This record gives sequence, structure tokens and C-alpha cells, in this order.
Amino acid sequence: MSVILILYIIELCFESNNKIKPKKKYYNIKVTKAKFVNEVLNWCMNNMDYPTGHKYYPQVKICYYKTKRNRFGDYVSNTRLIRIFINNHSSVEELIDTIIHEYTHYLQMPTQQDQKEYNRFLKQKGYYKNPFEINARETADKYTSICLKDMKRIGLISRC
Repeated sequence: MSVILILYIIELCFESNNKIKPKKKYYNIKVTKAKFVNEVLNWCMNNMDYPTGHKYYPQVKICYYKTKRNRFGDYVSNTRLIRIFINNHSSVEELIDTIIHEYTHYLQMPTQQDQKEYNRFLKQKGYYKNPFEINARETADKYTSICLKDMKRIGLISRC
């Protein structure tokens, strides 16, 4: 039994290419989920690019139901609505990543013409190779750990 457990731990620590995975940190949200999502969005507005081309900041809708396709969030450009499917996330870090990703889409698409370009790339290249999605993933990767530290510093989350 202990040999199986050790092998399982080793498997968790190494990827298939034998690089060591970073140790996963777990956090508790110390406020309501709705307040946390809004605080992260406020962080985005204060710490990321200014929304040029936008007259209004995005609205946020928090969806508490789980989706069948395990969707984390989406952005609707014509209404400037960011939807976060909060119970599909398995960690606080993943939730922050999603909020930053969707806020990036808000920055990318101030006009319907931008949305049409996104749709054209989606049709031509698919989701993962869409330049809008690539940029949103890169931006979320860049800012997630910074935002996580700030949320911890101001007391909205704590380590488990």
C-alpha cells in the first residue's frame, strides 16, 4: 500500500516530460464569492491596461450552476457582460485566472467589429489558436500570481 502511495505522489510531482510541477497552493476565500469576483475585477481595472475604446466598465454576472462542458467564463461584447461560472472552478487561482482572461476579452473587443474579427479567427483557427484567446491566456498567466498575492495581502484569501 505504501509503495502505491509513493508512486502516486511521484506521479503527481512529475509531468510526462520529467519536469517537476510547481507545488499547488490552496486558498480559502474569506468573503462571499460575489464580493471576491468583484474585487478581482476591480483589481483588473486598477492594475491592467486602461480600457481604451470603452465608455463603460463591464458588468459581471456570477452563475452558480455547473455547466456540462465545464465552462469557466465568457464575455458578451455587445452588452459588455462577463459571466463567471463560479462553481466550475477547482481553485482560487483558477478563478482569478478566468476573471483576468475574461477581462482581457473586454479590453480586446470595444466594438462589434472586434467581435466579428474574433468570430472570424474562431471559425478559421479554432478556439486554442485564435489570437484573441492566445493573448487572453498569456495575459492571465502574466497577472494571476500578482493578483493572487494582492488578494492575500488585503485579506480576501488565506492559505489552507
